[in-house]
Amino acid sequence: MKSEAAEHDEPLVATAPVYPSPVAAWSAVAIMFLLAVLAILDRSIMTLLVEPIQADLKLSDTAMGFILGIALAVPNGLMSLPVGWAVDRYPRRAIIAIGVGVWSLGTAATGLASSVAGLFVARGVIGAGEASLAPAQQSMLSDMFPMKQLGLAFSITNMGWKAGTGVSLLIAASLVSFFPPSELIDVPLVGRLAGWKVIFLAVGLPGFLFIPLIYLMREPVRHGVSAAGDHAGSGYRDYFAFFARHRRFLLPHHIGFMSFVALFASVNAWMPSFLVRVHHMPAATAGGWLGTAMLFSPLIGMPLHGALADYFYRRGVTDIHVRYPMVTALLGFPFGVAAFLVTDPYWSIAMIAIFVFFIACYTSLPLVAAITSFPGRLRGKASSFIILVCSTGGIALGPLTVGRLTDVVFEDPGKLGYSMMCTMVIFTFFVVAPFAFALGPLRAFKRQEAAQA
Repeated sequence: MKSEAAEHDEPLVATAPVYPSPVAAWSAVAIMFLLAVLAILDRSIMTLLVEPIQADLKLSDTAMGFILGIALAVPNGLMSLPVGWAVDRYPRRAIIAIGVGVWSLGTAATGLASSVAGLFVARGVIGAGEASLAPAQQSMLSDMFPMKQLGLAFSITNMGWKAGTGVSLLIAASLVSFFPPSELIDVPLVGRLAGWKVIFLAVGLPGFLFIPLIYLMREPVRHGVSAAGDHAGSGYRDYFAFFARHRRFLLPHHIGFMSFVALFASVNAWMPSFLVRVHHMPAATAGGWLGTAMLFSPLIGMPLHGALADYFYRRGVTDIHVRYPMVTALLGFPFGVAAFLVTDPYWSIAMIAIFVFFIACYTSLPLVAAITSFPGRLRGKASSFIILVCSTGGIALGPLTVGRLTDVVFEDPGKLGYSMMCTMVIFTFFVVAPFAFALGPLRAFKRQEAAQA
């Protein structure tokens, strides 16, 4: 016999949802922000070390694209499926704590890798550990805030992922000055290591100190779960049945979101190398200036985007969480292209800063639209599937596309900027077109949801 959950899209109970106090909820947002910064720091610090790693291990741009993208993205996506299952059943704080320990270990292990295979494995451990954070935090936030406040809450939390990019470049720039990446440095208990390996050790090991911070958050009451706490109708079979019923919205949404991830991942992975290789900026200088731009653009943009989206949603624009990022992609596009056409490196950084300001909302608003369309009992799985398909696909495709264009099409490492510009054109199109197709079905879904309330 089918459970009630399997037959209906509504939560298992109709009682009004219970939310934590504003102090507890926003304190959790602050902690999740810091954890996101830590995650992206461990993931992105490699981008400023591309040149010394390539020189040390004799890697092509295509091989480096695999390490920057696929080596992290595939384990991240595959691990997100069991994590999503666990998020809907077990305490989410514990899942996050385990993940922080795993990805910190992977970052430190990157510093001990002595071959391409070792680098792939260590990068994969980082990706597997980071798979815990997004599903757990999105599930918790959805149980902490009503829909009318979720845009801002998601924006501030996910601002950590974007601010972390800038922080990682600033920290890397400082560490590059302190530990020259190509020099051998004596490390106690380990021996002599290249400076770029010492940087990974210095970044990875302190991550374990963040684990106690996780338990300062309160585990919120789950919405859409029966009072008995059973999990009827919460399996992946139920998830895919729900997805199939609403595929006219969810399918183009996922394609557009994956393209957004690829768009930013390509810039994040290769922009430091572009400044070093094409404009001949020292790595420390490039990291300092680019890190500052990548830090302050999302810090300014994401709260603004989240607040504006909440404003329009309260005034009846029910498709705003997809419409808004679609518009900002178009607004940011000319600045993104200009970054690779100007001849001054500082103007290039300025163009990228404006580009990131506009598109920064892509990590929050489209997720609000997707995650909240699912009943509470399926949100962990919804988040994990988005990570598997969208984040994994985007992180894998973005850096790899740039590398392949450079190696195969332009056949010149000095034409990296042309590869990045072409990649930006391709993925911007695949953001805007699918999102445009998703708007009508999203409005219809919201009308149906309102009628059933």
